[in-house]
Amino acid sequence: MRTGRPCKTTAPRLRKIVVAFRRGSTTRQAALAGGISPSTLGEWLVRGRDLRHPGFREFTDRVDAALAELRAEYQARAEVARIEREARKKIEDEQWAAWRAEMDVKIAEHRAKLEAAAAGREGVAQAEAGA
Repeated sequence: MRTGRPCKTTAPRLRKIVVAFRRGSTTRQAALAGGISPSTLGEWLVRGRDLRHPGFREFTDRVDAALAELRAEYQARAEVARIEREARKKIEDEQWAAWRAEMDVKIAEHRAKLEAAAAGREGVAQAEAGA
């Protein structure tokens, strides 16, 4: 019969830790969610990567899978944000181009008025000079 304290690696505890990682928790937060210290969680993860401790391997694989899913989700969100920024920029560029075209028309109208006014002043000046 074994003596000593009971093992902390119970299925419910391990599940809570994996779920915490899947939700984006830090190692410290995941450890606390499982009711263990961060150093204990770190030891379990090291053991899971060590071939001499196959009992921790499944747990480590589940944590790694949860972290990979989380990374993929963050990358997808970053890509969506990048695409949205590009779309907004394109819309702004198109709006700016439309505004610029409208302003070019107004500028041309004002220049024509200025030229007409200048021509009118010249005509009046010539008429006065000829009179």
